Amino acid sequence: MKEHDYSIDIARGIVCLLVIIGHISSTPSQVNVWIYAFHMPLFFIISGLIINTKEPIDVFIKKRIKGLFFPYFILNILVWVIENLMKFTLAFVTNSEFDKAKSFNELIGVFIGWRLTKFYYILWFVISLFWGLIFSYVVLQFLKNKKLIFICGICLIFLNSIIWKIIGGLPYSLDTVPVSAGFILIGNAIADKIKYCINKKNALFGIPLFLMNGVIAILGASAYGKVDFYNCQVGGVSILIITSMIGSVSVFMLAKLLNRNHFFEFLSMNSLIFYAFQNRIVIPICERVITVLDVKLFKNSLCGYEWMICAVIVVVILSIIAFPINKYIPWAVGKRK
Repeated sequence: MKEHDYSIDIARGIVCLLVIIGHISSTPSQVNVWIYAFHMPLFFIISGLIINTKEPIDVFIKKRIKGLFFPYFILNILVWVIENLMKFTLAFVTNSEFDKAKSFNELIGVFIGWRLTKFYYILWFVISLFWGLIFSYVVLQFLKNKKLIFICGICLIFLNSIIWKIIGGLPYSLDTVPVSAGFILIGNAIADKIKYCINKKNALFGIPLFLMNGVIAILGASAYGKVDFYNCQVGGVSILIITSMIGSVSVFMLAKLLNRNHFFEFLSMNSLIFYAFQNRIVIPICERVITVLDVKLFKNSLCGYEWMICAVIVVVILSIIAFPINKYIPWAVGKRK
């Protein structure tokens, strides 16, 4: 029986943590630029490492529908209901007006996911991964040469940068399919090299490599602009590919260095829950509470550290949220009870 590679789980957990930090408004701009330069590409590359193209296409699609497509809608609905109940209650208590129009538009956004419009809610990258995996599966049925697969991935990323100059967002994140599939194909093309070249002996080099990637990302952003797939921004495409590759390799090295880490493995297993609840509910509440406490109790002495404190509290709260979902409605995240 093949031994499970926990480094993939740890890498996925690291991505989850980076997404949370990237969404905290008090995160320093340079750290934010660094994270955005590679965290979404790494999210897709990891899927490329483990994509199984030997499955029949109907089985492959059914698994992705269960694991990504259904959770995308179910979690969207769940978060929308909770968020609007909170807003309605707050409006009632404070005797203020509840924005029905915005709430209704977001409900439409739950079902059509049209980024860069008022008809969008959350989890664009989950549905993007769904389409990207299906597209990549089809491509990989025809391309078997790893070099050609890698080149195809690069071409798709460049193609998406052109598409985004013409079209700014489509329903269900369809405009992101080339870039998501591109990085999935890159992940598939380098999978064997990653497994062969990265081991515990050289894992320590992941730390300086990770830091070096930050420098390249910041310099690249200052020259070509920030990377932000949600807003159709790729910065410099060549720089994006470089930072994505270096960032991914360094994270895989760090994952090997950690060997087994229950914290990141837990984040990996519950990443969909973390992605769903962090940006619309947990992070805004934590940021507001920390700001009030900083002013009232700490006399603004937490300035510069709020994002770190917020990240810790957010992870704790999201971990608590994950338990009842896993116990009572695991089907909401594609799991069995």
